Amino acid sequence: MSEMIDESISGTTGVEQVTDTTPGQLEEINGEKIINSIEDLVAFAWDVTNGNNYEDQTVKLGLSLDFNSSKSYIDPYRTDFKKYGYNGELKTLLTSGEGFKSIGVTTNQDDRQSKSFNGTFDGNGKVIKNLYICRENIEDNKLDLRIGLFGNNYGEIKKLGIENCNISGELTSSGANTIMVGGIASVSYGKIDNCFVSGEISSKANNTAKNSTSGIAASAAIVQNCYNLAKITGIGDNSTNWVGGICSSSQGSEIVVNNCYNMGEVVAIKGNANYVSGIKGYCGRNSNLSISHCYNLGNITLSELTGYIFCGGIVGDRYWI
Repeated sequence: MSEMIDESISGTTGVEQVTDTTPGQLEEINGEKIINSIEDLVAFAWDVTNGNNYEDQTVKLGLSLDFNSSKSYIDPYRTDFKKYGYNGELKTLLTSGEGFKSIGVTTNQDDRQSKSFNGTFDGNGKVIKNLYICRENIEDNKLDLRIGLFGNNYGEIKKLGIENCNISGELTSSGANTIMVGGIASVSYGKIDNCFVSGEISSKANNTAKNSTSGIAASAAIVQNCYNLAKITGIGDNSTNWVGGICSSSQGSEIVVNNCYNMGEVVAIKGNANYVSGIKGYCGRNSNLSISHCYNLGNITLSELTGYIFCGGIVGDRYWI
């Protein structure tokens, strides 16, 4: 493969004791906002969701963080983060129950761009470990449910690893809305570059809800130099089931998947119209779509599927060829 993925991003990266002097307030160095603790990451997520989209700004991860390690918190037992949606001990709430609240809004609401990330997120070759997100028993007949580290991304996310994540969601609908689950982002209208994900990512769509699940982003515009090691499971019901190792569907006028690979198992269960693959589940009739320098080594498992079944190592359908 050309342009090998940055070797500074490694699943073996350790974590060190954070020394953040202003937890919950991002330090600024040379015009860049720096995340120095779990508290900073939580406050940043809340800030984006509440209307600071960081357009034309760079946010950088200062060091690797582990949600399960007290070393990544200034005070893992703090109870003063109710403002950010955590009413109780912070570490306990981030590692159980609903877990981490995604960066930016997690629906397709009309004002989503103003409440989603629009800047540059520089992972700085660091890793976020043991990210836990669980959204169960969600009922909505209109809006999507979008789950990932980022809910919606309109900017650029680069040089970031997510190691040993556990991300899951369940949506019940009598409409045509979709549950969309990804590791880096649920939906990316911008660019994701030089990122990886490991762990487990799963979603379940009930009744007529659609399902879109993937390792890097459920739906994406530009994804390059990325790889997925996570097990990906999409469980459909009476509607469409898109499942892919890198991404499962598309967003935007320019759609590029370049220099990516998947080694995680990709599993599709009970969908009625199924598009499943190691790299990109659904391509559609997109003349502006490019997939290049990609490969898949992950197993693809199909179970209890009905209706249409499109499955492949690289793509799940072939309309784009």
